Amino acid sequence: AHEFSIDSFTNKQPNYIFIAEDRSIWLATGEGLIHYDSNLKVIKSFYFGKSILALNEFGKHSFLVATSKGLYSTDLESDTLLLSDKNEIADLTRPAFIVKDHRGLFWIGANEGLVRLDPQTRQTEIYDYSDNVQGNVWALEPMFARNGKLFIGGNNGINYFDPDKI
Repeated sequence: AHEFSIDSFTNKQPNYIFIAEDRSIWLATGEGLIHYDSNLKVIKSFYFGKSILALNEFGKHSFLVATSKGLYSTDLESDTLLLSDKNEIADLTRPAFIVKDHRGLFWIGANEGLVRLDPQTRQTEIYDYSDNVQGNVWALEPMFARNGKLFIGGNNGINYFDPDKI
């Protein structure tokens, strides 16, 4: 990973904001990530040369990162965020969102469909039209209702379901 100044972000489109468990803030942009503390002071910036579309915590000091080139895992080592050169989690094209349910399973919207990822086993299951999933073009931010149902919108409507029952 390469460091770059906050000024270089002024012409880069912010794509996503993620609030981590430690309440720090991660801003995903067209070329990398900016990490802020809870008072909006920049901690560090990371350049990847890939458009970061979404991210979510994958474990202690690691993230799942959705890029325009696929889904990657990262490791935060010695204050450096490393993005693997290979698509090591799942062979997904253009993931649009990553959310985690209360069991710790990830739900990822990608061109292939709606993907469930178990972080312990790294096994994935893909749901698509044959499973009554609305399509493969997704709204950027699904939401969980108080009853635990996950609501996901897209170009052909909306899907909602209880992740515990799938």
